[in-house]
Order: sequence, then C-alpha cells, then structure tokens
Amino acid sequence: MVAFLLYSGSMLEKDIQRQIIELLNYHGCWVWRNNAGNIPIERNGKKRMIKVGKAGESDIFGIHRKSGRFIALEVKQPKTRNRVTPAQQEFIDKVLLYGGIAGVITSPEEALELIEKLTQ
Repeated sequence: MVAFLLYSGSMLEKDIQRQIIELLNYHGCWVWRNNAGNIPIERNGKKRMIKVGKAGESDIFGIHRKSGRFIALEVKQPKTRNRVTPAQQEFIDKVLLYGGIAGVITSPEEALELIEKLTQ
C-alpha cells in the first residue's frame, strides 16, 4: 500500500515536488526531479560555479507510460503560481507544441489532473 500526504499550503516547493514525483510514479508515469541552475564546486582549492541544464527548464521531467509522451512540470507554491518566468513559459509552450505534456502546477492532485486531461 502506498500512502500519500495531502498538500499543505505552507509546504516548501521541494516538498511539493517530492510528493508529485511519488504520486505520478505510482500512477503510470516515470518522472524525476530536473536540476537546473548553478552548482558550486571546489577543485584544487579553487571555488567555481558550474551551470547545469538550460534556463527555463521545468522542475520535473518524465514520460507517460501509455502514450510515451514527454512530461515537463513547473512546480510553484499556490501564492507564486503566476510568477512563471518568460523562459519557463517558453519551455512549457515548446513542450506542448511538440506534443508533450506540460504546465504549471501547485499540488500532486493538480499534476495528476493535468496528466489525465492531456492524455485523454
């Protein structure tokens, strides 16, 4: 038996992402956290930043089992739902244009609803 926590409005974005990944992996998707941004590293006593990923890439990537479609989900807290950057929106629009499943979501339930809606 798999148990899922209910979303709480005070949750951190990373906790929402973790719950979304668990729920979607349980419901016929293969999804994972996509890390993008700058990562600090130290090598030979020198500190520097390494850029990972592309600006605007969504927080969660995956594949829908039945359709084989690419999934890209941008996770926001409800209060920041409308704070999607132009690069994030451009990435979502491109995924949709190429036949993928993409959108901005704020909860595990919303993620599952979006997947179901776009795969009918």
